[in-house]
This record gives sequence, structure tokens and C-alpha cells, in this order.
Amino acid sequence: MDIPANDHLIGLEFDVNTSVVKKQKDKSKASKAKQFRLCHSIKISAVNKKRKIPPPISSFSSRLFHISDIILHNLCELSYKTPTPIQAQSIPVMMQSRNLLACAPTGSGKTAAYLLPVLNQLLSTNVSENSKCVDTSNGKTLSEHKISPFALILAPTQELMHQIRSEAIRLLRGIQDCYVAALHKKHYSVRCRKRAEVND
Repeated sequence: MDIPANDHLIGLEFDVNTSVVKKQKDKSKASKAKQFRLCHSIKISAVNKKRKIPPPISSFSSRLFHISDIILHNLCELSYKTPTPIQAQSIPVMMQSRNLLACAPTGSGKTAAYLLPVLNQLLSTNVSENSKCVDTSNGKTLSEHKISPFALILAPTQELMHQIRSEAIRLLRGIQDCYVAALHKKHYSVRCRKRAEVND
């Protein structure tokens, strides 16, 4: 039946299969992710093929991953506008607490790519649970204010260590009760030289 052009259909309901719409959206997202990776020469592979690699993010305030408001504010203050390619793909992977091996040229934003998820997780974790009294073998009790590390970042050079530390401090600006420590090799080299005793 033909309907005249000036007539309007009223009261018709169309039952749209939501799974079909979801599949179309998923295909669209996958296509956009593939295009982004191709455009920025991002090569990805996964050891566990069953778990999908999350798509890259296009902004730090992406709704897919909640980044702390404080960190978002600091990113804005530091003029971080959009994620670099390494950040766009690495941050979603690390926000899922997955292991990641990433290679990118100097100045591409690798430091922020791993610091953002680590610092974001730090802010969403109740670290006060870690500071409990512990009895030692000699009968002394450690302070309830003991500090235990939340994350450990190793750097091959002192220069890189200072760069990472200063970036972490800048991203954590305005956050109370958070410590960033940078240890030089003189702090632990003596301990490393001592041989561990092995008792049978």
C-alpha cells in the first residue's frame, strides 16, 4: 500500500532486535579501532586470544574507563588534550589490570601511558588497609604507620627515574597522603651485594 507523501504514520511500533543493534555497534567500534591502529601504525597481539583487546580511547575522559577527577584536572592543567597513540591503546589495556609490553619512540608519551592507570588505581584503592601492626620474630611490633609500596617502577638510568618521578608528582598534584619515592642505587647496592643464606 502506498502512503501519500503528506501523510504521517502515527502509533506504529517497531520491535527492534537489540542484539542486532548491539552487534552493529560492536562492528562499528571494532572498525574504528582497526582504522585508528592502522592510521597510527599500532601493531597489537595477545597471548590469550579469548580476551579481546580493548579499543583505543579517543579522550582521557572516556566513559569506558573512569579516570579520577583529580587526575583529569591535572591532565588539563598540564595541557594533555588528547591521548597519544601509545596512551590511547595502552591505557585501556592497563585499566583492565592486564599485562602489557609496549614499544614506542622517545617523546611519544610512554611514561604517562603506564603512570595514569597505576595512579588511578592507587586513588581508587584503600591503602590504609595495608598499614596494620605486624609481630616480628624478635617480639617487637612494627608501627601501624608502616608504609608499603603500592607500585614499583624500575628504570635503567637515574635520569629516566627522575623523569618518571617528576611526572608522577605532577599527575598527583593536589592529592594528600601520597608519597613518591625515588631510590638511587646507593640505597640498595649494599643489600644486593650480600649473598642470601640458603638453609637446608
